[in-house]
Parts: sequence; C-alpha cells; structure tokens
Amino acid sequence: MSNVVPTQDKSAIRRTSESIHRAVERLRRLGIRKTLAWARYQVRWRIQERALGIKTNTNAYSFAYSDTGENHGYEPVDYLCFEQVLDYLNPENHRRILVDYGSGMGRALVLAGLRPFHRIVGVEFSEVLCGICNRHLQQVGAKLQCTDISLEQTDATKFEFPDDANAVFLYNSFRGRVLASVLEHIRDSIERKPRVIDFVYVYPKVAENPIDNVAWLEKKSELPTGFYTHVNSFVYQNKKIDSVLRSKP
Repeated sequence: MSNVVPTQDKSAIRRTSESIHRAVERLRRLGIRKTLAWARYQVRWRIQERALGIKTNTNAYSFAYSDTGENHGYEPVDYLCFEQVLDYLNPENHRRILVDYGSGMGRALVLAGLRPFHRIVGVEFSEVLCGICNRHLQQVGAKLQCTDISLEQTDATKFEFPDDANAVFLYNSFRGRVLASVLEHIRDSIERKPRVIDFVYVYPKVAENPIDNVAWLEKKSELPTGFYTHVNSFVYQNKKIDSVLRSKP
C-alpha cells in the first residue's frame, strides 16, 4: 500500500491546519465575545456578496496572484474597513470623484458604486482580474447608485490621473518606484488644477509607510479598520499648491 498523500489532499490538510491555527490565535487575541462578533461579521459579508451576485474573496477562483516585483498580490479590502473609508469620503454630501488603484476583482468598486459617488475610476493591471471585475459590475447593475463607473486596464505608472478627481483609495497595491510614479502623476494633476484631494492609504502594520515621507502630503486622520486589525488606514491631503510645487524636484 502506498503511503504517498496526493498533492491535492496535502493542500487541503495544510489549509485546514492554517485555519485552525488562525482560529486559536484569534480566540486568544479577541476573547470569546469578540470572536463571536467576528464570526457573525464573516457570515454577514458572505451573505452580502451572495445577494450582490459577486465573489471577490482571495480563494473565490482557482488561481492566485502573488507579489511580483514592486506590485503586491491580490487581496481584497475588508468590507467593514472599506465602509469606514466610504463614510469618511461621504459621497452623500460631497461631489466625490474617486480613483481606486489596484481594483482587482472589484470589491471596492462595487461597494463604492452602491453609494452616490459622482464618478468612480478603477485602475487594474491584470487582464484576468479586469474581466472578473467588469462581470461583477454588470452583475450588480441596477443596484448601483453611481452611474459613471469605469475600469482602466493599464499599468498604474501609465495611468493619467484625472484632473477632476478628488479622492484616491490605495490598498497596498504597489510600492517603490511604482508608488512614486503614481504619486507624481497625482501631484502633476494638482499642479494643473489646484484642489484638495483625500488620499486614503491602507497598508499592513508590519510594513513601512512610504506616504509619511511624501513632502507634499500631510496626514489628516486615522480610520477604524474593524476586525482588520493587522492594517492601518490613514487619510492624507495635499498641502497648499505652493508647497506642492516646492516639493517637486
């Protein structure tokens, strides 16, 4: 009799072991009451995805996108974490034009689209992820309050930042030279058309925050992240236009 365990079974065993380890760690960190609240929340967002007819979690499809160079792999923003972002941007009372960098399968685009944004633009490099994202937007269809949502399949460094956009969401999609190029495009847009832009940056707590070192941006607020305790969520705004120009090399 062979003692070899099939690769598929090994993967299932590993995932089960990892899930048990995370559950034990979560119970230790949160306690029973908060762990039960977390479990109820997990059920709630899954019901919400089913009601919308979308699947945006990391394991929803039989492929994975890992880190490649300065681009980070696919991981959707947590529902509760992003709801805090949307509440801060408050499109119900402000004429908001939002750019979402690294749209992936479209979770942020769909959730933002359920609110009355004036316009939303998503930026995603992967052709496969763009295809899934577009299908999700079509699936949600009439439920969307924002009627002007577009998705650009392009390298973020080549995306021309709209001169009327006044909000940016970035969930740890890239770093290094890619991030520097994106910030340069945003700064150039502010130079062409001076205005205040809210830049929401969500990133892992274990990672360095490069936005803190950007001379023409200043931190305005820290947003709650719900059960997503391993990330920070900060809001930045550009300084006065003369400061932006002085910071340009």
